[in-house]
Amino acid sequence: MDIGPVGPDRNWKGIAISLLVILVVLSFIGLSIVLLSKDSGNKTSGSPLTLDDLFQRSFQIHDPDAKWISEKEIIFQRWDGNVFKVDVNNKTDLLLKNTTFATFKASKFAISPDLNFVLLGYDVKQVHRHSFSASYLIYNLYTREVQELNPPEVSNSALQFASWGVQGQQLIYIFENNIYYKANVQSSSWRLTSSGQEGVVFNGITDWLYEMEVLRCQAAHWWSPDGSRLAYLTINDSLVPAMFLPRFTGSLYPRGAEYRYPKMGQNNPAVGLHVITLDGSSFTEELKPPDSFHASELYITMVTWVAQEKLAVRWVNRAQNMSVLSLCDITAGTCVAKHVMVSDKWLDGQNEKPVFSGDSTAFFTIMPLKHSSRGAFNHIAMISNHSSSKDVSLHHLTSGTWDVTRILSYDESTNSVFFLSTEEGPSQQHLYRVSVVDSLDKECLSCSLLDHH
Repeated sequence: MDIGPVGPDRNWKGIAISLLVILVVLSFIGLSIVLLSKDSGNKTSGSPLTLDDLFQRSFQIHDPDAKWISEKEIIFQRWDGNVFKVDVNNKTDLLLKNTTFATFKASKFAISPDLNFVLLGYDVKQVHRHSFSASYLIYNLYTREVQELNPPEVSNSALQFASWGVQGQQLIYIFENNIYYKANVQSSSWRLTSSGQEGVVFNGITDWLYEMEVLRCQAAHWWSPDGSRLAYLTINDSLVPAMFLPRFTGSLYPRGAEYRYPKMGQNNPAVGLHVITLDGSSFTEELKPPDSFHASELYITMVTWVAQEKLAVRWVNRAQNMSVLSLCDITAGTCVAKHVMVSDKWLDGQNEKPVFSGDSTAFFTIMPLKHSSRGAFNHIAMISNHSSSKDVSLHHLTSGTWDVTRILSYDESTNSVFFLSTEEGPSQQHLYRVSVVDSLDKECLSCSLLDHH
């Protein structure tokens, strides 16, 4: 009696051939792996690269921190730690030996404008991405004498900021959110502000929000070209809610800190822009924002000196879809709007510093320029008007499907603007010159350098 259907006969011969082919292929693969591993083992020397290796000094790019100190001289730190002054005529002078850093356990330095002193920072402790605290020494490059930099009322202090001014031995430092000034190394310190309050009121430096999201730096002060005045921000976080952020350091319980962090609908920091005269009079001028802005509902995203008594500042509303570029006369204490941008979207590039002409009637800035269906690209716009007129003329000096990344300077003697751009390709950045009179007169100044390497 049949129990069930009888299936077709299996093709045992075909199955055997298939298995044999699979075994042969696997054998070849295994043999290849063995041969390649053996061959590469003979050629490889040293240990394999690990993730930790990537964070070692040998894989880091050395930043020489080069600074121009005159039209022909540069100061920079070589990879071995020695600090040099280099003349463009190939004359090189050693200013500071690397052994000096080791002697004082210093990791940061700044040389005074008169090249007589160096500010050495040690016991450096990182605070946020850009900010740090440190103790400082003033070192005489010629006599090798050393003195501590401290506020009058304390010793062995950790300062929030310290830097030279623009003339001679001018020096400012910030302690407990207040600004201190020294006219020279031997003079006594002069406290410029007194409203500083730890974690709440900041003078001359940024709070967490301005450091991370607005100015993206630690300093919130700017020297006038001749060093006679100092512009600075006062950032008041007293109405900003605090948020606790934990830090997991491997201990049983996480550590953390409170940060004044404005979320949507909560109060922003109130910010004010002040200018103080450094002649001993303590005269301080507060520059007012446009009437359309409220102090707690605006950002100051850019401040730059245009002349000895003129200051450019950019005010941005909280939604960041409206910005006003003002030119302020310090002697009169007034600000005049030079350019207004309004958009239905987020405005980019509001930290960009405009470059002004000598008489301040024209300036150059980066603005988006639409290019048919390819979208908008960032290009140089020349904006001009006279103080007695509200009529403004605007025209672009560059155009195309590439971006201008930075405007460097304007040479009035040749009517030329110098800038950086990616015209040669998105992976390249070159130095260019364009004529203000004829925008077709444009040339790449650094492209030919690649032909020599």
